[in-house]
Amino acid sequence: MMRHAGNARAQVGVLAAVDGSVAALGAARWAALLARRHDRPLTIGCAVQLPVPSGAAGSTRTEFLDALRGRCERALGRAESAARGVLDAEHPVRTVLWEGPPIPAILEVSGDADLVVLGDRGLGESPQSAAGSVTSALIAYGDRPVAVVRGWTGAEENLGSGPVVVGVDGSAHCNPALEFSLIEAQARGAELAVVHAWSDVPLTGLDAPHLQWETVQQREDAVLAESLAGWQEQFPGVTIRREVVHDRPVRHLLRHADDAQLLVVGHRGRGGFTGMMVGSTSRALLHAAPCPLVVVRDAVEH
Repeated sequence: MMRHAGNARAQVGVLAAVDGSVAALGAARWAALLARRHDRPLTIGCAVQLPVPSGAAGSTRTEFLDALRGRCERALGRAESAARGVLDAEHPVRTVLWEGPPIPAILEVSGDADLVVLGDRGLGESPQSAAGSVTSALIAYGDRPVAVVRGWTGAEENLGSGPVVVGVDGSAHCNPALEFSLIEAQARGAELAVVHAWSDVPLTGLDAPHLQWETVQQREDAVLAESLAGWQEQFPGVTIRREVVHDRPVRHLLRHADDAQLLVVGHRGRGGFTGMMVGSTSRALLHAAPCPLVVVRDAVEH
C-alpha cells in the first residue's frame, strides 16, 4: 500500500531490486511508473551476490570483487536510466549497492519500503523457470507487498487498460490484498474485479446430492456483497465487479488477468497457516500470471 508513514519509508518508497537482466530492467521501469503514480520516492538496489572463489587472495580477490561491483554498478546505471525515462527530472531516485547475498540485504531494506518490485527471473534463469529464490524468500519472510513483473520491457502501451483483479476467499487474511487493490484501482481509474472462491477444492463432477450448489452460491454472493459494502464506502469512485466461483480460483484469476493491469492476491488464505512458505494460489500464479502480480502479506502473520 502506498502510505506516507515515517521518515525511513519516505526515503525508500518503492524498492526495485535488479541484477542486470532484461526482466529486472522492465521491473525497474514498472516500479518507476508506480512511484510516479503515487508520488513516492524510488530506490533501486543491486547485490554483489556471487561468492569469491575459494583460495583467492590479495590482488586476485580484490580484482574479483571489483569486477562484481562493476557489474552491479552497470546494472544500477541501466536500471536508473530506464526508470528516469518515465519520471520527472526532480523525482527522487536513489541507487544502492549491497555487499553480500541479495536475500538478507533486500529483506532488511524492504521493511521500510512501500512495495518491493522484481522481475520474474534473473540472470541465468530460463524463461520456463519458476519464481526465483529471492522472490520466494521475500514473499515468505518479508512483511511488505511484493510485485513480480513478468515479461514487460517498459512500453507503457503494454501495461493494459483492463481492470485491477483481486482474489479473495472470505477470510480476514484477504483484507490487506483487497485494500491494496482498491488503492491501485482508484489511482489508475480502473474497475476492480473481485474474484471470490468459497472453496479451494475442485468440485466439477463431484457427486454430492446433499449439497444445494445454487443455495450455497447465493449465500456466498450475499456474504461477498456485504463484506465489500464498507470498502465501497471508502472508495466510492471505484466500480467493483464481483464474481463468486466454487472451485480452485487460479484458472478464474488467470482468465480475468488476460487483459488486467494488475493481479493482486494474499500470501495465504482460508486453510493457510502461519509460517507457510507461499499459499497454493499465489504460488501457482507466480508461474503463470500474464500481468504484474502483487502478493500482499497479512500483517497478523508477524
